[in-house]
Amino acid sequence: MNLIGDKSKALADKLAELKAEEQRIQADLERAMAEERAGALEAINAALVYYKVRASELTAILPPDPPIPRKRKDRGTAPARYADGKGNTWSGHGPTPGWVKIELLAGKSLDDLTIKA
Repeated sequence: MNLIGDKSKALADKLAELKAEEQRIQADLERAMAEERAGALEAINAALVYYKVRASELTAILPPDPPIPRKRKDRGTAPARYADGKGNTWSGHGPTPGWVKIELLAGKSLDDLTIKA
């Protein structure tokens, strides 16, 4: 092999070694956290038994579960209900556009701007 190929192989081997070590460390971390959690639960249970705390007393003081976010249904855009004949349209939903305000100030009504089917 040439010099570049040897370095590339060495770097690839080192990377594979580091990834394997990362996986071992992650597994050790998860195992340690599970053991710590189990110990904490044992201590909590012992305190509950000692102080004769009932489950209903615990649920009364616990904060509520956070609400589950709901996905908004995409309703698309509403069809245009009003137009001025110059290419401006408005569905009638949301804030009144400037062109509608101008037409209303000029004496027209919304009925005058309604798109006839």
